[in-house]
Amino acid sequence: MLYKLFPFNNRYDFVEHKASYAATLEEYIELLTTHIQTTEKDSNAFIAGDFKALGVGELAKGKRVPIPNTVGRTKENVISMNSICVDFDDGGTIEQARKNFKHLFHIGYTSYNHKLKDGGADRFRIVFPLEAEVKPEDIAIRTKSLREYFKGCDNSTFDIGRLFYLPSYNPANRI
Repeated sequence: MLYKLFPFNNRYDFVEHKASYAATLEEYIELLTTHIQTTEKDSNAFIAGDFKALGVGELAKGKRVPIPNTVGRTKENVISMNSICVDFDDGGTIEQARKNFKHLFHIGYTSYNHKLKDGGADRFRIVFPLEAEVKPEDIAIRTKSLREYFKGCDNSTFDIGRLFYLPSYNPANRI
């Protein structure tokens, strides 16, 4: 299976994803295990899924001005997802996650503020590539169950259309 990924420059990049790219599992693993050093937390990000075709997408209730040949980054425009991405910023440790999910194939990486806030708390993401694409509705109806299964994850983790930052590290982080 190829994993369709939509890149974004940052969280304010709502409509600049004119093109996605498809990655093999090996390329996906490489992307999510290569950290870049940056002085800004708000940097390169992705959504693991597919969007409506150009010119068909919707804007979120008039919040943004349409840009020609783009599709807005809204849940209404997501047509499929190929991974379950989970953000752990508010609880849990990497060691706990490794133990809890050792029976599932996953790719894990630390996030920008790993060990720098809240007394040195672990901050990380785990991506579970799926064997087949799923509809966003299939995720949406399971949000409560997913939050219970992934205890300690960020509350917005399962919001459809949510972007996830690519691996990066703060130069102040010496670990």
